[in-house]
Amino acid sequence: MAGVISQLATQLPHPTLDPPLREAGENLRALVEPEAYVGEVVALGYSEAIVQIHDHHRQRVGGIPALCFLVGTRVNPQAAPDPREEDSSAGLAQSASSAFL
Repeated sequence: MAGVISQLATQLPHPTLDPPLREAGENLRALVEPEAYVGEVVALGYSEAIVQIHDHHRQRVGGIPALCFLVGTRVNPQAAPDPREEDSSAGLAQSASSAFL
């Protein structure tokens, strides 16, 4: 069954983006630095967000200073994003404090 689905997937048309949309997607992808990954958003509201920072990633990037800015996104840096999709966005957040679990 998996072979049939894989075969069908290769025959489906792949959406192509107009040049302005492709350029917008590439500009968005350029903001993402995979080597600067530090964690995941746990909760997101209008006035605050809770981000779970992984110690391994924090050490790899050299720490996260107080009041620094973080870019949060679900954009895959390995693929050109479609800027019309909901997950093709980025948010800017400023770290305010830390909490130990």
